[in-house]
Parts: sequence; C-alpha cells; structure tokens
Amino acid sequence: MKQPYADDDGDRLSALPDCLLHTVMSFLSARQAVRTCVLSRRWRGLWLSMPCLNIDGDEYRPATAGGGGGATITERWERLENFTTSLLFAHNAPFLDRFRLHLPNFQRITATQQHHGRQMERWILRGFRYRPAALEIAVGVAAVAFKLPLLGTSSASRLKRLHLSGVVLDGGFGECIRSWCPVLEAMELKACIFEDLKEIVSSTIKSLAIVDCRSGHHTDALVCRMDSLVEASISGTRFGSDFDKTTSTLIGSLINVRELNVSWFQPVELKYGESANFQTFHELTTLNIYECDLGQNLHILLSFLQNTPNLKKVILQNCEISGHSRKRKRTPRANRNQIHSKRRSLITSKSEISKIMKMTYEDDGVSDLIELLLRNWRKLEDHTIIITKI
Repeated sequence: MKQPYADDDGDRLSALPDCLLHTVMSFLSARQAVRTCVLSRRWRGLWLSMPCLNIDGDEYRPATAGGGGGATITERWERLENFTTSLLFAHNAPFLDRFRLHLPNFQRITATQQHHGRQMERWILRGFRYRPAALEIAVGVAAVAFKLPLLGTSSASRLKRLHLSGVVLDGGFGECIRSWCPVLEAMELKACIFEDLKEIVSSTIKSLAIVDCRSGHHTDALVCRMDSLVEASISGTRFGSDFDKTTSTLIGSLINVRELNVSWFQPVELKYGESANFQTFHELTTLNIYECDLGQNLHILLSFLQNTPNLKKVILQNCEISGHSRKRKRTPRANRNQIHSKRRSLITSKSEISKIMKMTYEDDGVSDLIELLLRNWRKLEDHTIIITKI
C-alpha cells in the first residue's frame, strides 16, 4: 500500500491511507471519482484501483427532451461509450466490492441499437471479470429489450447481492444462479422480462424481490426454490393472461419464506370457503398484503390463513374486496360508525386518528375473522389492519 503523506499546504485528507480514500470515492459516481485525479498528485491514480464502480448514464442524459448543453443525444451516448470503455479497460483492481451500471433511456437512438446492445454486453462482461460482491445492472424502461449475457462461472464466486432492472432473463440466468453463485444472499428483479425462465433455484438466497416483472411469449409461471429464504416481496408481476394461477404458483413456491410482502393481486372469483391453491408455508410468521384485491370472499386472505400454521401477524394496507365498494348497502345513520357484528370482540383496538385496526384470532377462529371482515369492510377499508394470531 502506498504510504500516506500530507501535502505541504496541510492537506489532511490526502494523508489518509488508500483504503479510506477509496471509501470516500465509493460514494461518488465513476465519472466524479475519475475527476479527483486533478486534486493533487496523491489522488492521480487512485481511481484506477477503487473497489466500487458506479457508472451512471444519467450524467450524460440531456436535462430536457429537446437536449441540453449543446450536445445531441447521439453525442452524449458517444461520450458515455468512450468513458465507460476506457474506464473498464484501464481499471486494475483485482476485484470489486460493487459494480453498478445504470443506462438510461436515450430516446431516438434507433439506427444503431444493435451496436449499443453489443457494447452494453461488453461492459457487463468486463465489469463481471472483476468478480464483484454486489452487481447492479439497470437499463432504461423504454430502451430496446436487452438480454443479460451469460455470466462466467468463476466471476460469480464472490457475488452476494444482485439487482437487475429492465433486462431480459432466460433459462441461462436460472442456471447461473443455481450453479455459479455459491454465496448469493440477496436478489432483486425489477421490470424484467422472463423469456423461457422457468425456475430460480438457490440454497443461499435470503432476500428476494420481484417487482413489476412480466413473462415473455409462451413462458410459464416462474417457480423459486430457495431453502434459506427469509424475506420475499412480490408486487406488480404479470405472467400472461392466467394472472391468478401463475402468480399464485410463484408465491406458492416460496414455501420456506418467513416474512412475505405481496401486492397487486387480481384474483379470480371463488365460492365462499374456497381458497387459492397454496402449499403450506411452515416457516411464514409475518404476512404483509398491500394494494391487493382480496377477492369477493376474501379467499386470498383465507388461503394464507389456512396454509400458515406458524403465522403470527398479518398486515392489510390499502386493500379492497372485489365489488364491495360498488355495492354498498344503506345502513341507519345511527349505526354507520359502528361495527355491526357479534364477533367484534376480535377487535382489540381501533384508532381513527392513525387509522390502525388491531385484531386477534385463534386457530379455530378463522371463519369468525373472515366473517367479521366481510360484514364490516366498508368501515375498515381505510384502515391499516394488523391481525395477530394468539
């Protein structure tokens, strides 16, 4: 390690060791970090070995749709291309703690989209050669569909956190996670397209988030088999026309999860007492359902309650019951603010100020709980409902 020293003018920051200066540089984008080379001789070559690379294409995007700074969109892409290519091939760190590549949506670049795709692939593969512990790839939502390249076997040996946004994932990605990521602990997939990706298998992933993703043509529902899963979030994900079946299949495959957050269900109608086809969640203790249609007979909630023997808490936020809001029955004015059910003893507290309703139930009290919610949903739908098993 280079011996730290202070400049004659008392520059104490430059007197810090390389590892601390690299930590300071990790809070900067790659472009900003490279610019530190002009500060003094001490900083001149530090960027070449910094362990975190954050390439942010937003720094090259025009401030307005019509452009900015006198440069066309094509010129700005060329600047991004030149900088990123030079950076990745000059960088000499043995490995990276974090590699982030954020590519915005450069509108109106259509003539050379195939070239751009090849260049993006080169950048990802080059960055992956540094065996990053954390990898984040984000492609603008309106950009041309970009398929994540097949990542090398040894390059994933240190990967612990993986965040992907706006990319196409195929069966090769599933095989990479299964075979080449021995220490992967957290994965987030956002606005991705699944092309022939049928399952993701991992014995090490503890945190999973799948947000606003969708399947490609003729792609079945995704199944996740993760033995060590602690927390999972599924929201806004769409799999073809059979929404209920495929989404239920995905959530139902997370049988080892302990804390589950789900959102944006659009369930098919079931008869009272029927439930979705979930397996038993033996490890699930906390369930957060938000912005969901719980079904005309609350069958989504009922499905979880019937298949979670160790569930301790359920939180309902901004949920609705199919057709309930549109078919309100008139009630006497004196009773409109009252819970008109013989089972209101299940309610332990209710606050109109914080809009929080707390309820408790026992193993044999699921039917009473469901009836209470169904009969009084008009008065509860604006509340955050916390249900605790006793």
